[in-house]
Amino acid sequence: MSNARQLGLTDSPRGGPGTVGRIPLPRVVGAIAIRRQPLRSAKLIAQHAFASTGKDGEELMNPWANVEVLHHRENYLVRRQRLAPGEATPWHRDPFHRLTVVLSGDLLNIEFRDGGETQPWNITVGEVDWSEPTDRVHRAVNVGKEVFEEVVTFFLDRPDAAPQPEDDSN
Repeated sequence: MSNARQLGLTDSPRGGPGTVGRIPLPRVVGAIAIRRQPLRSAKLIAQHAFASTGKDGEELMNPWANVEVLHHRENYLVRRQRLAPGEATPWHRDPFHRLTVVLSGDLLNIEFRDGGETQPWNITVGEVDWSEPTDRVHRAVNVGKEVFEEVVTFFLDRPDAAPQPEDDSN
């Protein structure tokens, strides 16, 4: 008997391809299994997925356009983010613990709003990083030649918390 059959990962007369019995298998991306769940918080989507408006009512470029919420349940948020070469995240803080898995990329610079020394991040695809909370305002800039992509799990203090609050001060 094959390993797949022993694990119940073959087509089932009750379920069909891509299922174990009637349970759908997660989609696998690299070494990461991602099961898409319905979004639970329209407020969170509005905070992180749509264009904002300037003082004169003019629509501004969406700084979170390359962010996709993959899963949000209670105090846990899983998000995918992409940065093309030359793109940067908005200035923000990281007030929550988070676990990052890098899917692609080669080099980011972490810049600090307080003028501190820029920290280069030489990326290793498949890298997993646990990050502690910080109130230091910063942004990531893709200075490499490849698209940077990551999946981050945020451990929020409440379901409606913004995982990376933007800093609008200059």
